[in-house]
Amino acid sequence: MMSSRLIIALIIMLLAQGVQAHNFVTGKTVTPVYIQEGGELLLNSDDEIHYQKWNSTQLAGKVRIIQYIAGRKSAKKKNSLLIKAVEAANFPQDRFQPTTICEHR
Repeated sequence: MMSSRLIIALIIMLLAQGVQAHNFVTGKTVTPVYIQEGGELLLNSDDEIHYQKWNSTQLAGKVRIIQYIAGRKSAKKKNSLLIKAVEAANFPQDRFQPTTICEHR
């Protein structure tokens, strides 16, 4: 049986094919990204979506997977395999956090 970390690595490799290249420089801060309308998608216990303004300066100190998706509940279903794989890997919460951001339409 495949380990959950291997599954995550495979999912990330598949998703990475559509990612654009950037000129990140080791030791340099990347240009901050701000989303004022929409932002971080949060689900409450009743499965209701709420949005919170978001900016990339909040990311310091943890390893992150950033998902930028459409602001619809149907998008949650499309991304569920990635989220399940991340949860199954049991990464330490003090050092790792997935974040979902979206445009509010």
